[in-house]
Amino acid sequence: MPSGDEFETGSVSSFPPAWDDLESFMSSLEQLSYQDVASTGFFSRMVEGLRPFGFRSVEVFRIRGGERMRLAPPADAPSIPQPASTDRRDIETGTPAIAPPLRPGESRFERETQNRGSSRFSVQHCLALDEILQLDAVTEPGTDHPTQQIQELLGTCMLLSGHFLIRHDVSDLKKRLTVRRIVEEMSSQLAQQADLPEPAGEICRVIQRTLEVDRVSLFSIASRSAKLLGNSATSNPSGKGGAVRLLERITSQIAHQQSELEIRMGGESSPLASSLRQQVDQYIEETGVRALLWIPVWSSVRSTEQNSTSTLLGMLLLEHFSSEWPNSQQQPVYELAKPQAVQSARRVLLDFRRGWWGSLRRVAARRGAWVIGGLALTTLITILLFTIPATLEIPVDGVLKPSRRAAVFAPLQGVVDQVAVQHEQSVAVGTPLFKLRAPDLEIEERRISGEMATLRTRLDSLKSARIRNRVSGTRAESDADLSAEESDLETQLRGLHAQLELVHQQMDFLIVKSPLHGQVDRWDLVQSLSGRPVSHGQYLCDVLDVTGDWEIELSVPDDVIGYVLQAQQQAPCPVSYFFRTNSGRKFSSRLTTLSNTAQLDREGRSIVHATMPAVTDADVPFRVGAGVLARVDCGKRSLGFVYFREVIEFLRRTFWLP
Repeated sequence: MPSGDEFETGSVSSFPPAWDDLESFMSSLEQLSYQDVASTGFFSRMVEGLRPFGFRSVEVFRIRGGERMRLAPPADAPSIPQPASTDRRDIETGTPAIAPPLRPGESRFERETQNRGSSRFSVQHCLALDEILQLDAVTEPGTDHPTQQIQELLGTCMLLSGHFLIRHDVSDLKKRLTVRRIVEEMSSQLAQQADLPEPAGEICRVIQRTLEVDRVSLFSIASRSAKLLGNSATSNPSGKGGAVRLLERITSQIAHQQSELEIRMGGESSPLASSLRQQVDQYIEETGVRALLWIPVWSSVRSTEQNSTSTLLGMLLLEHFSSEWPNSQQQPVYELAKPQAVQSARRVLLDFRRGWWGSLRRVAARRGAWVIGGLALTTLITILLFTIPATLEIPVDGVLKPSRRAAVFAPLQGVVDQVAVQHEQSVAVGTPLFKLRAPDLEIEERRISGEMATLRTRLDSLKSARIRNRVSGTRAESDADLSAEESDLETQLRGLHAQLELVHQQMDFLIVKSPLHGQVDRWDLVQSLSGRPVSHGQYLCDVLDVTGDWEIELSVPDDVIGYVLQAQQQAPCPVSYFFRTNSGRKFSSRLTTLSNTAQLDREGRSIVHATMPAVTDADVPFRVGAGVLARVDCGKRSLGFVYFREVIEFLRRTFWLP
């Protein structure tokens, strides 16, 4: 006897078949109709079970709304050939068939006589309005099947098939309702989570629970570079490990393909480049996942008409530790929930791209009236900030210095032979400070002196020769020659004497003297200068008149000098300042001079020098080079401009605002 899901397929030579075989077939078909099997499996087994009863071929169709769907055999199997001409007549009356409409539960039987002695039987069973189940069976040539028995056999098969389809449809409808309820619940949760401060991780967890995957991640794509916004494990992944960075690189490369990509270990996967395949294999080895699915998220619903306008916002990654995901129960949920998940991810990615405006929109949706009140309060505060006047003060750094001061430089190139003073030593005008030695001048002096001695010796010889000529009575021509040579030597001596005087003048400059009454200022005089060579114009020290007036030299940043210049044109700018060593005591003064040129300080910043007199105080002894912190009063501005001046200047420079 055949079981409930297997039919005997032995050949039957005559019809009607044996009662046991027919009863076994009907019993097995009835048992199968109550089982939870696919419709294609049920009808395929029914067709295979009917063939041994003298049928050459059997086909089953479901006609719904004018559409004809083939249930058995498979759609790719050859269909029953249609005869060139048929005599279709009603089985009961034998008259030409007229097809009246069927009501639910009714059946219609037809028989056609075909060529080569075969017969074609057609049974139609009405399942519902505009829905017909039809069975076409063709007998073997040369066999004569009793019509009544065929009608009963095929009618019973169609009745069982109708009951099976109804139960199958009801079960399928229940499954679809269950799936829809799950997806609707997911949609409700996604709508609630999307308005939270960090929605990326929240919607990933909702998608994970609905689709029954192990991990869900959301990536933002900017300039084809992927950034992890959140996953089902954490809402805001601040610290990124090696696996996360590797996954971001993989997602960045996959984003170039702009299509959905699936990786399944041991199954069919999307083709990958060799370099990308190596990175994916490395990630799989590190994490142990078996199935990965990247779903692109576009700025609008992706379609062929929108390919040129839609922008890739990010990627949604589903990971599972089993390569069998999704199974038959999970597949309907995945197909129906996928658009909802992508839509929620799109909303989160769009808010992320909007930056602070997207965050404000989420907060407004969550807080309602509180946000409106906060916005109104913020607007009021902004109006007050830009209407209440305040004093604009520019902070600057300064240095305390005497008003009369002079820098001492090397007059010539040489070697410091002697340092005649010490740091903070008081000197008068003309006091020797340094004595330099110039080897080149000494050599030049010796050379000129030697040449002058040689010329004098020659001149003395000429004078002696003239005297001897006069005594001996030599000719006048000889005296004239000697006189001319003597005159030439005297001229050379005068030139050498002038050169020697010039050298002596330069050697007098080697003694460097104080240009004014004051105090020597350089703490490393001996260490830096004694016995050291110096070049022409090299700095040696300062001489400061510490008994006279003092002034403060300010370094005004070049980017704010405009405010100072504008205020200085009206009146000298008031300045409040204090010394770094005594911040508890403040003084007031006014700018006296302002340089017309900008210079670079030691840190490479562009500054403009300004000076102001220092206020003397017996309780505060002045120290040369003391640091000063000052604030220059540049007039009245709005309170908002005073407090947010740097931000406003940045916006002006960036966007060229007036």
